[in-house]
Amino acid sequence: MVAFEPLITSKAMHHMILFGCQEEVNASEPHRCDETQSKCTRWMAQWSMGVNGKICMYNDTGYRIGEGSFKQLHLQIHWNNDLLEKDIVDNSGFRVYYTRKLKKHDVGNVQIGQNDIELPPGSETVVSGGCSGFCTKNMLSQPIYLTRSHLHMHYLGTSAKLLHYRGEQLIKEILVSSSYDFENPGTEYHNPPVAILPGDEVRMTCVFNSRDGDRRRNQTAYWGMGAESEMCYAFVTYYPNVPDLFQCVQFAEHDTCLGAARGENIIGECNMGRYEWEIRSTVFPELLRACAAPGSADCTAKVESFHQNACMQDRVGLYVRRILFPSMNEWASLQTLIPSLR
Repeated sequence: MVAFEPLITSKAMHHMILFGCQEEVNASEPHRCDETQSKCTRWMAQWSMGVNGKICMYNDTGYRIGEGSFKQLHLQIHWNNDLLEKDIVDNSGFRVYYTRKLKKHDVGNVQIGQNDIELPPGSETVVSGGCSGFCTKNMLSQPIYLTRSHLHMHYLGTSAKLLHYRGEQLIKEILVSSSYDFENPGTEYHNPPVAILPGDEVRMTCVFNSRDGDRRRNQTAYWGMGAESEMCYAFVTYYPNVPDLFQCVQFAEHDTCLGAARGENIIGECNMGRYEWEIRSTVFPELLRACAAPGSADCTAKVESFHQNACMQDRVGLYVRRILFPSMNEWASLQTLIPSLR
């Protein structure tokens, strides 16, 4: 595949991403994002406001499909119907261009940025994160070459830049948007491509304004999928493809690249997927049982162990309390029983 043409037919479209599936998926009908997504993690093309026209691959590069490669594609669509309008119909997607002539280099895509975003109301906030030297040193065995970059924030974003460092030295401003507009964000093809060596850092920095004009907000905005939330990402195309280098983001100061390469959400010492399973299967049920008699020795011990878990520390713990726990039925009952959980 050598090009992708976004076909947008609905004003409710927020963004869409086309993934290649490394495993067979038995799902041909539209459905909510679920476990099938874990089999289709290699994103190929991304559309959001401001991406116009065909998305073309660099000279002599492309995506392999068929034998020994991707045999299925997975289209993920996010809509934003903030006015709750009825009878909106959407038939959006990508037109895919391909050739039977094998290209010299396989293309890869990587998402770079920061997943820990908290923007207080009435403020200007700088958020930064990316693909650290630790990540590129551990994931690259040879240089890769960046051919296209696209910046992505939501409505509070005012400026952004994607920078290339080698050690402490700034090598290149890969892409800079000094006056960011959600409907016309920065996109740039790099010719010649930008060479990234093992140990180099590629960092995304975003500036948000929740203080002035139409951007003014009276509530804190966090990272999230919806337009009322925020993101700080660069979507970057490169070659040659590195099979496990498709997401290289940070959560606060923590690198998540090695966990992402294994299909795991690991933040510092916290394995988020394993922790969610433990919380649902054992931790919350045991807390409810032990603390049915508040103040008992068993309750005190289990509450202390709960607070000491790596996933309950610092920014990670705040994220877990804000996002994960409220989705669980037991959380409200536990907050009633245990004052320290409120």
